Amino acid sequence: TEFYCTADEFRSADGRKDVARRVEMLFAEVRDSHPTVFDRHETVGVSADEIIDVVTELQNYRLLGETDEQWDVMGAAYEQYTADEMKKEGGEFFTNRLIVDLLTKMVVDINEDTMLDPAGGTGGFCSAVLRRVRHLIRENVRGQKAQERAIANLKDRIFLIDKKPRLVKLAKAAMIVSGNGHRGFIHGDSLQPIEKLPEAFRTQCQPGSVSLVMTNPPWSGLDNGRISDHTVLSNYQVAHRWARENVDEISEPTANLVGGIPPEYLFVERCTNWLAPGGTLAIVLPKGILDNLEPALTVRRYLFRNYQVRAI
Repeated sequence: TEFYCTADEFRSADGRKDVARRVEMLFAEVRDSHPTVFDRHETVGVSADEIIDVVTELQNYRLLGETDEQWDVMGAAYEQYTADEMKKEGGEFFTNRLIVDLLTKMVVDINEDTMLDPAGGTGGFCSAVLRRVRHLIRENVRGQKAQERAIANLKDRIFLIDKKPRLVKLAKAAMIVSGNGHRGFIHGDSLQPIEKLPEAFRTQCQPGSVSLVMTNPPWSGLDNGRISDHTVLSNYQVAHRWARENVDEISEPTANLVGGIPPEYLFVERCTNWLAPGGTLAIVLPKGILDNLEPALTVRRYLFRNYQVRAI
């Protein structure tokens, strides 16, 4: 009831200040309620006129749906405004929400033990899994108290990692809006040795223990963003060449590949490292991983030797 701007307020300097003050008070209330998301002294960092622009555009819309099939409106809006910037910074393409919805309905079931997105962005996959499992619980679990217990347990079973602190922050906010916790969301680099991640996270989300990994990792494009650091590549089978004389063997690590290794290839292996036996990986990848030669050939051989590919 505080997020509005009347016509009289819009035309008056004092009225516009009152609107901005109300929004700042709303933000302060949310900030103080969620200290793990917002800094203690954080404030709205835009002018009153910019606040008015946002309020007048959004005040006639309801951004939260009434059911578990609702969209991640906040994440989608943020991505719309930052897509070009993120693409330039690191080859990051936000996942179309229709794709998120499709993959979630394909692979998520009510018995999901743990879910991880190691390149989580704004948390689109995590919030979609939350809504999907919550919907399945309400459809299949009898008794309100049993449903409430099952839904409450979800907050300890959904995990996210991202290199950009602001995206982790937004992903946490998205989970708050979706009605669940975010204690498993951390800032980190999933391609570095897993031992470098916080110990508490590794304890809760151990390699080899995750039932579902869903992600859209950053893509390198033709040149920019490829990884050539030998200390990183030496940890990955897909950064090795396959021996020409024996197609069933891989050779020593090769950090001198022209342009390095695309990060999405490394993410394939890192995602599978987290999977429990019988677990599922749903990952968005460029088409070239299906038909390019080295190093994509190594990725395909790694997958087909170790895993069952159910769908492309």
